[in-house]
Amino acid sequence: MVGVGALLVAGGLTWTLTRAIDPGPVVALPPTPVSAIASPALGGRSDPGAPTPDRGLTPLDGAYLFSSNRSGSYQIHLSRAGQTVRLTDDDTNDHWWPRLSPDGSTILLSRSPASPLGAATPGGDESTTSLWTMRPDGSGLTERIPAGTFGRLGPARWSPDGRQVAFAASDPVDGRWRLWLADAERFEPRPVTDRAGVVLDPAFSPDGTHLAYVAHPARYRGDPTASAPLEVFVTRLDGGGEVRLTFDDRGDRGPAWSPDGRLLAVETEVDANYKVTGRWALRIVSVASGEVSTVPSAAAVNLAPSWNPSGDGLVFHRYLGAGEGFRLAMVDLVAGRTLPLALDGRYNDVQVEPVTGPPGWP
Repeated sequence: MVGVGALLVAGGLTWTLTRAIDPGPVVALPPTPVSAIASPALGGRSDPGAPTPDRGLTPLDGAYLFSSNRSGSYQIHLSRAGQTVRLTDDDTNDHWWPRLSPDGSTILLSRSPASPLGAATPGGDESTTSLWTMRPDGSGLTERIPAGTFGRLGPARWSPDGRQVAFAASDPVDGRWRLWLADAERFEPRPVTDRAGVVLDPAFSPDGTHLAYVAHPARYRGDPTASAPLEVFVTRLDGGGEVRLTFDDRGDRGPAWSPDGRLLAVETEVDANYKVTGRWALRIVSVASGEVSTVPSAAAVNLAPSWNPSGDGLVFHRYLGAGEGFRLAMVDLVAGRTLPLALDGRYNDVQVEPVTGPPGWP
């Protein structure tokens, strides 16, 4: 493989990244922190099953936030110890992409007018999206970035120290998509990138020095609204030192860093022509090498991965077929098994994030 070296410091580690010109074959990742990824090609299992008796599943033992339309419009819910509590109650608006601050004191979320009944996911019109915060019990809901501040506004994520948030938004003047940072006190945004094409879904590295995101490659001259080929990139917080990690001309979205900063989990459109929905898989990208492994699933559509705190599993939402809706699930990357987090109901649960907090939280 021919490559171009680039130095990256993230997650407390320093690597020389090889920017592959030829993407090469899909290969297994190193054993740390994921000792094996379930795939027939890697000697693992591809069928879903129950967890092994001696293995705990962190999101079920702990807590997780998610958005659901089980009450009609999409609202934020907290599930903990088998009990689910609705945190937002304004049915005229969708509330979505909940993110708990590192100190456990504040939930960051997006809000937009309620989606049409039956919409698969919230936030279909980013031109009407606003950014809000609230306490973990749902009180103190406060608007931070009003709708109309940007042409289109994507969901936001916290920095590891909780002092900043990162998001993608299109400039209201020139319409160009950029990554933005805002301080967590005044929420005054400042641009990070100024590149051609679409740039979306920023996520802070665990040490807070870099952002991972998806963007059109520099050579791309096609439909600016197309999801493919959105590729995975990493850059410093000042927008410099951009490194491209994927080179397969597929549509990647929503990169999420593993807790140790070695890996990125993404959702990828692997077959745009599969039935009506297309086929979407979860993939794991090595930050050091750009090598990619696919996480197997019985579902055709698997979206929005987040890591569990121990770094050996992913939670995500998946679509199992007509009449089933979207369901939350966890894949144990060591045992190679997938477990549903919700078993019934004719509604959509989406955008799940495992959370931790002090004793008695929230």
